[in-house]
Amino acid sequence: MHKLTKKISEKIEKDLCNKIGKENTDFLLDKFGRGKSFLNTICLLPQWFNDSFLNLKKENYNTKLLAEANLKAWIGYTIYDYFRDGKIPKEKIIPLISVANIYIQYALIIFIEQCGLELKKKRISNLFNTIDLFYIKQDKTKEFNDFNLFCSILHEKSIAAAISAILVIPSNSYISSEKNVINFFKFYFTARQLSDDLDDYKKDLKFKINTPVTLMIKNGLSGNDLKSFIREEIDLNFNKAIKSLHKIKDFDSELFIKRYVKPC
Repeated sequence: MHKLTKKISEKIEKDLCNKIGKENTDFLLDKFGRGKSFLNTICLLPQWFNDSFLNLKKENYNTKLLAEANLKAWIGYTIYDYFRDGKIPKEKIIPLISVANIYIQYALIIFIEQCGLELKKKRISNLFNTIDLFYIKQDKTKEFNDFNLFCSILHEKSIAAAISAILVIPSNSYISSEKNVINFFKFYFTARQLSDDLDDYKKDLKFKINTPVTLMIKNGLSGNDLKSFIREEIDLNFNKAIKSLHKIKDFDSELFIKRYVKPC
């Protein structure tokens, strides 16, 4: 584990213990998993993304603050996700939702403070709204019978993770880079979410969670036909993500791929 990741994760664990007690903290962290590489991808994303820009004037960002904000935002939205999926016991709902609110508010303040361009502030606000609007749409997914439509909104639940990367795009490259940066995360998160949905479809069916995979099962696909169909969509989105990354001007995409991108 990177020393910055270790320092921040230990700080947050201590903060959680002080706020909601050790039992609730252990429940939360056990649910999330304590994988080293997993925590690194969250905490180090702003630093890795900033490092990958070449020959451009870079602003001075507080990477420690951005790393902490990124992890707290992820914790907050993951708590919301588990709550909506019925994965939090009734007696733990109030303390965990309260922590989620505190952490997301903290993250938003840090992200806005670290912004340089007004365009970045608008984009960040829009991305936070995108996540909340996703869950409004998700309430209607039980009515969905269109696989492509369902896949087109999958990235929206995870898009907050892109905020710290958008923040560190050099200002003199922002306008030309933003679209490809957003497209990378859009397609990459869609591929990863479909991969997770394929792995978890039995649990999702049990908890009556609607996903593109459970939709295709309800439409009659199963076994190898199901896996092949979903696998094709995963590969399509993953390849689009990598192509978007390569289009970012003055950006070492291979370095970033090596550090951040995981096979789906």
